Amino acid sequence: MGFDFSIDMDNLNPAVWFGDEPGKRIKLRLCPPDKIEELRKRCTTVEKKAVEHKKSRQMQIVADVTFDENVFSRLVNCDSIVDWDLTDVNGEAIPCTDENKVKLMGVIPFIQFVGECLKELTVQAGIKQESEIKNFESSLDES
Repeated sequence: MGFDFSIDMDNLNPAVWFGDEPGKRIKLRLCPPDKIEELRKRCTTVEKKAVEHKKSRQMQIVADVTFDENVFSRLVNCDSIVDWDLTDVNGEAIPCTDENKVKLMGVIPFIQFVGECLKELTVQAGIKQESEIKNFESSLDES
């Protein structure tokens, strides 16, 4: 097995432009594992509460963990979309803001295009096993 990639220590997670047509281009990057973990923590709430054990009838502390999948997906998508050159039907530039990213992630053709581009990035990053791609994509579940 050969070493067939270059390493840029100043940019370990490069962003790539997709789309050839002005007004229909997007710059994406894969959300790195440390960022994914940070976002998971932000979306996880742990609430400790006292409950009575059914058999011993003693009080014990239990953790109730909730995870907000929608917020997580939104945060990952906002991190993955670095920039864009998009125009609306009137030819006006659409600013690349988190608010607009969230709005556009509700538009099916946009979601499909971003999904195809991210799939290409996963292949370029060496995530070639189908199971690896599915696991990565599940963390990017579009909201």
